[in-house]
Amino acid sequence: KLDGYQDISSVELNWEKLKNSEGENLKRIANEEKDLFYKKDLQLNEGKYITLAPEKLVEIINTEYKKVQKNNLPYYNQIKSNTDEELNPKIKKFFDNLDELLKKKKQIIFYGPAGTGKTYYAINYAKNKENHEDHYKIITFHQSFSYEEFIEGIKPVVSNNSINYKVKDGIFKRCNFLAILLALKTNKDKISSFMNSNDLEDLINYLKNDETVNEEIEKRYDDFKKEVWKYIYKLNNENKLKDIFNAPGIPKVILIIDEINRGNISKIFGELITLIENDKRLGAENMILLNLPYSNEPFSIAPNLYIIGTMNTSDKSIALIDTALRRRFYFWEMKPDYDEINKDVGGINLRDLLKNLNEKIEEELDKDHVLGHSYFMLEEDSIEALYNTWYREIIPHLEEMFYGNYEKINDVLGGNFYVKNDNKGIYQLRTFKDKENEFLSEFNKKEFIEALKKIAKPNDGK
Repeated sequence: KLDGYQDISSVELNWEKLKNSEGENLKRIANEEKDLFYKKDLQLNEGKYITLAPEKLVEIINTEYKKVQKNNLPYYNQIKSNTDEELNPKIKKFFDNLDELLKKKKQIIFYGPAGTGKTYYAINYAKNKENHEDHYKIITFHQSFSYEEFIEGIKPVVSNNSINYKVKDGIFKRCNFLAILLALKTNKDKISSFMNSNDLEDLINYLKNDETVNEEIEKRYDDFKKEVWKYIYKLNNENKLKDIFNAPGIPKVILIIDEINRGNISKIFGELITLIENDKRLGAENMILLNLPYSNEPFSIAPNLYIIGTMNTSDKSIALIDTALRRRFYFWEMKPDYDEINKDVGGINLRDLLKNLNEKIEEELDKDHVLGHSYFMLEEDSIEALYNTWYREIIPHLEEMFYGNYEKINDVLGGNFYVKNDNKGIYQLRTFKDKENEFLSEFNKKEFIEALKKIAKPNDGK
């Protein structure tokens, strides 16, 4: 609902009166794209546009920005690449391969060092599904995350200035119930009606939007669950479950678990370790229906519920992951993609810089601790942006990985970023500034570039 917006094609406009070339560009888009709107309480040259062709507006904004700032809009490259993703054959191939794997196993873990795009690819895969009914949620595991938050548990409920305790569904259980409802809704022509269609739609929307408060649905939520599970038992007795849950076109529900290895997997998953297997799900050959410990409700996992986990190998080695979990998940290693940053900034090829830096890190530590390419996907292609990334992200990360062993860090960095005080034996970080303690002061770009070149091109002059 475009509240407060007006279709540009529906008004008489004097394009020539708009600033610079913006009017001509907007006129071109308005002629090419029928769905272009602007906010009615603003002048057209003040912005606030909505269109089905956002990349064209990004190009216009960037053109005008460059006239004043002499460089691209911050994050322009990332914005541009995001709008073109559906046409990117590399990403399409990645998604197609992931589709095939998830059909077989239903769950997968992306693992690799920091900055390799694990979470980025997981979210974009979930967002780019063709079926508009597809839905995804993302959570992050941590040391305090529990079964009670993931499946179900007893939680305090405040009502009329008093505290009561109630069994509340966790994120996984809600996602599973949503997947079941979407499957039943898709097959409504094959099954007799078991719930009012408006109630079914309200319940689906309630589960999709955790922040939405629907008091009527909340009051009846437990009754709805009983009704649905009663119906599933009926379908099972009639041998219809397999046909219902394996029909084509059923929407997917994707649960993304970021940092999956940071939680206590066995404690969080509980009985799910068995239930998530493909042949144990609803309608499958070896389907398992059981009762949960807190609510005593029936439970089985829908085949249209998928899990994508991400795991940072610099946190914990893959070998330390629970054996039962590893057997039930596919694992996909995400390595630094050097081609993503194959460009020069200030005469330094970022691809060569990262590749040689990672070779040094792997020599000293292992492949789990190398740096991902996203560290060098700069907001703008400038020495200043590279300098900020280097001193605000790269060096602090190295200091943590090497536990403050500055001699080793200096070797990895080509011997140009730390100075040893011979009297005290203390290493001091070089910032290539006249006043070393003032980070925001000007730095010697030439010296900084030369120091980086010794990493990017270590054999020059030899």
